[in-house]
Amino acid sequence: MSKRGCPSATEASKAAPNMAQCNMAPPLFVRSPSLTPLHQYITLRYFLNVTISTIHLKQARAMTDKMTLYKSGMNKFVQQDFAGALDDLAQAIALDPQFADAYQAMAHCHEKLGDLDQALSAAQKAAEHDPDDFLVHTSLSMFYQRKGMIAEAEREKAIAAKLQMENPL
Repeated sequence: MSKRGCPSATEASKAAPNMAQCNMAPPLFVRSPSLTPLHQYITLRYFLNVTISTIHLKQARAMTDKMTLYKSGMNKFVQQDFAGALDDLAQAIALDPQFADAYQAMAHCHEKLGDLDQALSAAQKAAEHDPDDFLVHTSLSMFYQRKGMIAEAEREKAIAAKLQMENPL
């Protein structure tokens, strides 16, 4: 065992489960001449599986946290706690900056709070991340109309109608 608590190359092939605690990158010991090609393959495959599993686990946790925050924000929206909903939705977006549904929900929170500029900005971000969602374009049309931007409202209304015909609920 090395000073860092990492097994040597020979020990690595025998004690693969302990390698998850090692900070050593796989190529440093996988290419060791003392390991047979089969042992090198097994060790490398173990490290790749651990790495991939860790990445998938982190993504799954972020997805769960993102959805938990989104649902919490939507519950607060229903309870008319729009400021609280905005906080939860902002946290969900921090986990996934391309979360179009959260931007869409934020737009309606801002609308309920009377801030049409922020509502329009959030709806535009939702449209950037999900341009094929007709509800996003419907919201944009509504916000533009309320701001007196009739040409933009009509354009978004036409986009929404076209998308709805192509992709009905």
